[in-house]
Formats: sequence, C-alpha cells, structure tokens
Amino acid sequence: MTRVKVINEPTEIVPLLLAVDTPIKRRIFNELINDWCTEEIIISKYGKEGGDALRFFEKQKLVETLWQPTDNHNQEKAYRAYYDSIHINVACSMKELSLALRTAIMAEEDFKKIEDEIFDIVTEAGMYSGDVLEALKISSTELKSLIRRSTRLEHRGHRIERIN
Repeated sequence: MTRVKVINEPTEIVPLLLAVDTPIKRRIFNELINDWCTEEIIISKYGKEGGDALRFFEKQKLVETLWQPTDNHNQEKAYRAYYDSIHINVACSMKELSLALRTAIMAEEDFKKIEDEIFDIVTEAGMYSGDVLEALKISSTELKSLIRRSTRLEHRGHRIERIN
C-alpha cells in the first residue's frame, strides 16, 4: 500500500528536514524505509542517537509501529517508515517559509535555549498556545515550527503540552 505525506503548511517541512539532518538519522530512516527494525537493533547499531532518532520519528508520525514477539515470550516494538512518498503543496509568504526553515537549520544549542524557555512557560499542566506566543513575542509559524522540532513538547489542539 502506497502512503503519501501531503504537506500543506510551511511548519510541516521542519520534521522532514530534521529527519535527515545527520548521517545517522539518514541511515536509520533509509533502513526504516526498507524494512521493520526494533529499537534494540537500532540502538545496537547507532547507540543512544539511534534511540533518540526513533523517538523523534515517532513523535513526527514518520514511522509506524508494530509489536513483535521475542524469543523470551515478550514483545518489542518495531518501526518502519510510514510514507512512501511526499507531496508538497505549500502556499505561504516568504516570511513564514523563512521562519520555518530557520527553525529547521537552527544550531542545536540555540534551539535548546528556546525549547527550555517554552518548556518552563508551559509547566506540567500545559498552556494555551496564544499565551505562549504573547510571553515569547514570536509568530505562530515560528512557535509551531519550534514545537514540531521539539521532542519534549507537542501541540494538542490549541494547547502546548509537555511530552512525558
């Protein structure tokens, strides 16, 4: 079955660019395009960065999961790329696109500072995204891009919440 990822807004480009921003992520993603792999296999090949990549792919809904039986009668989660192809149909201002792309290519330490700031603002209970926008004085496109890049935060409706 062929699945096509349709991208309609500029912030949806961010996770795709970040899915292949390091050699390890590219190799893992290529493996997942071809076959199912368990987290154990990925971590044994690529270390902690491999596990982090899987969590990022799962958060971005770039992979599907399946529970597979193991030799000792337990189950382990296996991953495979969800989409076979991508269709990009984005109509936006250059300003919006540049904000999304800037977030995708932002240095990790710069991103972590902003992510930590949002994480502290949001608290355990979550927060309405409009309140976060006011507190940070940024655009909604920039906030959506930052949240899409984050593995610690996510949008749920109009709220931003921490991921456990």
